[in-house]
Parts: sequence; C-alpha cells; structure tokens
Amino acid sequence: MANTVAAAQRRGSVGYTILNVLQVLSGSNPPAEIAFSFLEDRATTLARGQAAPIVRAPGAHTVRAVHLSRGAAICYVNSTSGLGYVSHANIGSLPIEEFTEAMETIGAPPYEDVYVALAHCGESPLGCEQTIANLSHWGVPEKHVVRITNLFGSTFGLNNRFQIGY
Repeated sequence: MANTVAAAQRRGSVGYTILNVLQVLSGSNPPAEIAFSFLEDRATTLARGQAAPIVRAPGAHTVRAVHLSRGAAICYVNSTSGLGYVSHANIGSLPIEEFTEAMETIGAPPYEDVYVALAHCGESPLGCEQTIANLSHWGVPEKHVVRITNLFGSTFGLNNRFQIGY
C-alpha cells in the first residue's frame, strides 16, 4: 500500500520534496495532513492528458497540472540525475506508455532512484488505486510512492528544486 497523506486545507510555508514527505510519513508519529506551499508563478501549466519535464536549474520555474477535479497530477523525480516530470493523468489513470515516456524523460533510471507523488482532489478519483498498483507492478518501490488526497484547490506540481505543491 502506498504512503498516503491528506493535503491540509490551507497553504503551507515549508517546501517539501517527495522524499521529505516520505520521511515525515515514516516517522513514529506521522501527520494526518500536510500543508503544501505555493510554488513559483513562473510556470508551465498542464491540462488533462498533458505532461512536461522539469530540470534542476537556477531561476524559479514550476510545472503544474491544473483543473484536477477529475484527474491527478503525477510528479516523478530521478534522485540522481536532476530530472523531473509532471503529468496530468485523465481521471487518475496511467497507461504504461505514459509511464515509459516519463521514465525515458527522466533518464531511464533504475527504479530505486525514482520517487513519485500522485496528487488529487477528494478521496480517490476513479483509476488512482489502479495507478498506484501499476507503479508497483512496473517496478517503482512502494516506499518511493506517496499519494496526496484532498488537495487544497485544483492544481499541483513540481518546481525545479523538486518541491511539490500548488
């Protein structure tokens, strides 16, 4: 079962990476919710079915999925290469072709180097459970996947410091 946390219904001031969230959740007293921060305004926005890479680099930039009321943002990070990728999955589903494209875009790393956040509004859009099961079946370690529910607003993404948020 993937690590799951609800988004607090407010914006936070701390920038969390996927790894930070996983570390917080693995502690002896994991929080029921996390307040994610607002990421930079300079952004690439993704509509349903779109995806884009992001690279660790100077200068603020964010790739964010918008209008997530019936979909999910899936953020991938290659922990060794400085490459990330964000997709706006239609109704929370992820075909193998899109997963393969994401992995190739972030440098085709060993899956032990991949961290994934799947974020959505509400409790569970259709397809999210299957997406999480698929990620595990395709080789991404469950301990590297976090599911974020009940987003505060309908956007979510990844910046070029690999922080996740709004």
